[in-house]
Amino acid sequence: MERLSRLRQFEVVHNRWVPFKIRNFQASHIFYADDVVLFGAATLDNLGTMISTLRNFGQASGLCLNILKSRLIFPKALHHRLRRIWAHSVHISASTSFGKYLGIPLVTYKPKTSDYEDLLIRFNKKLAGWQGKFINFAGRVTLIKSVLSALPVYHMQSTLLPPKILLGMEQS
Repeated sequence: MERLSRLRQFEVVHNRWVPFKIRNFQASHIFYADDVVLFGAATLDNLGTMISTLRNFGQASGLCLNILKSRLIFPKALHHRLRRIWAHSVHISASTSFGKYLGIPLVTYKPKTSDYEDLLIRFNKKLAGWQGKFINFAGRVTLIKSVLSALPVYHMQSTLLPPKILLGMEQS
């Protein structure tokens, strides 16, 4: 990943890769383990530079871009035809949202109840499965406390869960 970082920096310094900017903040990448998120201004030239940088990195390192796991995230303000044309030109699917990473929704807005409904569904499925088991009441309480408390804690490490989700878990 160090090599990719240097290739990216070279392109940024030579003004061929324009980082994503908001006020005084700019970003061009996030590296986490073997995952990469690249940012840049929404222009066709910038997209071409990013793809070229990834291809150069692949040739140098043997680590190639997996098109099936890749996605272009465009700003909602960009016309849908441009999104489709640009995505088609590099053979990568397009989206306007980040989706999930390690099971947690990546959102750029205040989390909504709908973003975490699957957490509530998993919570209720586990709970329902234990209702019919031949476990005494004290055993069920211990099981619920130990296992079900871990489900929301994982999500709560990175975001505040919507109150309706927390209320739904308490009512279960």
